[in-house]
Amino acid sequence: MPSPRYYLRLPRHQADELEALARHLDTSPALIIKLLVDRTLSGVAPLLADHDEQLEHIHLTIRDIARVHRDLMSDGVVATGQDTFRILEKLDEIASAIDSIRDDAFVRSYTIVKDLIAGHDEKPTQETLPV
Repeated sequence: MPSPRYYLRLPRHQADELEALARHLDTSPALIIKLLVDRTLSGVAPLLADHDEQLEHIHLTIRDIARVHRDLMSDGVVATGQDTFRILEKLDEIASAIDSIRDDAFVRSYTIVKDLIAGHDEKPTQETLPV
């Protein structure tokens, strides 16, 4: 027997649990799913912001290590051999990779999902969203 359609297809055992919860709370399964999706989506932005902050700290640490290493080279404390330059190149490479990760993971204010949900809620007849 196919699983019932809400906003998404659920395995039969999860659909049964959702329906039992909806009966217990005297509400519809679709409303519970909508609240879960809204709650999940609202938690993503702070999580990504925290991730970005941690990556920024890692990036700054790598840049500081490279700066200190260059200072030690200019003071003659560290040898200026090929290994030293490879270390600096690798540090720059890692810092650039972290910059790329931060840029790709940057939280942008896309409202596509919220607009879909709002458009669905404003319809006079409620239907499940197509999968």
